[in-house]
Amino acid sequence: MMLKRKIQNKLTDFANEVKSNHPVLTTIPSAGKVCMFFSFNTLQQWQEQAAIVKNWENGMLEKCTIFCYINSYKVNDTLKMSSSNVCLISKKDFSFMGDISKQILPKLNQPFDLLIDMSANVDEHVLLLQASTPAKLRVGRNPQQAMYYDMVVSVDDSQPIVFYLTQVEKYLTQLAK
Repeated sequence: MMLKRKIQNKLTDFANEVKSNHPVLTTIPSAGKVCMFFSFNTLQQWQEQAAIVKNWENGMLEKCTIFCYINSYKVNDTLKMSSSNVCLISKKDFSFMGDISKQILPKLNQPFDLLIDMSANVDEHVLLLQASTPAKLRVGRNPQQAMYYDMVVSVDDSQPIVFYLTQVEKYLTQLAK
């Protein structure tokens, strides 16, 4: 019960911080550093999507750091840091009190220009990870969690990830004009 309350307090503080900050509009191509958050129930689900993400527009992935939360304790540590720009995170990376592992924090604490939440259903662990990430602009996907983002681009969950990214870029470009 205390853990749930502690996590809720952290998320409330995070939502208040998002509301008080003024977002800096940018587009994906003009952003210096971009972070993307994914959330999956199994490692296999991530591996199926990873191929799609890796084939995304040339040059875009070079500026991206991808955080992928696997809602499981069964993620092999050798897979976790398999790429310099992909960070696999699992339940093992959270303490009993909901604190994030010191191994993950340095990657999260980088100053990002743009944070894009790619997950259709975000749980509290992903929101805590995002709260630890300083980003000038936060784009989410789920309208029910709009308080944690500066902007929400909602698309049908059956659409591929690349479609969502093109929609995010479309709206960011229109707003930046």
